[in-house]
Amino acid sequence: MKLINRLAAGIGFAALTSGIVFGAGARADDFHRDRVTNVYNTNDIRRDEARLAELQRRHDRARREHRWNLMHDLDRQITALQAHINDERASTRNDRRDRDRDRDHDRNQNQNHNRNDHGQDSN
Repeated sequence: MKLINRLAAGIGFAALTSGIVFGAGARADDFHRDRVTNVYNTNDIRRDEARLAELQRRHDRARREHRWNLMHDLDRQITALQAHINDERASTRNDRRDRDRDRDHDRNQNQNHNRNDHGQDSN
């Protein structure tokens, strides 16, 4: 019975330790995920802008052809898409600002930590 308990405790400790070790590595790769997310957001915005340009061309054509119902439908779609693009831009800006702030905070924490390791005052 004692052997089984020791074996279970050893396996549990190994699982806990590996979770901590591998979790730290996942955090280190977080900067890459942030960059990829921002690239996707930028690509989404560019796709939406291309779609907006197409809607505006269709709107102009509908106006020239006096297709007022279609023109008003396109107006609503254009307005909604412009609002969506503006929201995405603001979200991307906020994500970048937050990422930069976190990076600067981590850099300052590391500098202060290194000063304390060498016996220097962190003030």
